[in-house]
Amino acid sequence: MRITCDFVSLQFNDRMLCYHARAKERLVGTGDRSVFNGARIIRQVWSGMHANTMRSPDAGPIERWRTEMTEAERRVFAEASGRLLGKLGYEESG
Repeated sequence: MRITCDFVSLQFNDRMLCYHARAKERLVGTGDRSVFNGARIIRQVWSGMHANTMRSPDAGPIERWRTEMTEAERRVFAEASGRLLGKLGYEESG
């Protein structure tokens, strides 16, 4: 988290690691959301989209793309990301 904060020139705060402790409290009060071009997302969908914010950080799913992305999805992603992944130090293909 500190590295990410440094990268975006944001001051790190220890509370950033405890985001999940207050997530439910913040999400409960949300109603329907207006998004791009006035489209609406109902509260249940919005809460579902943010369900992981109620969990503590977990590095376990980092490699999940290797088993869950199809070969076609990997090709599309590779085309969209170009050489950026390699330049940032990530593996460019699965």
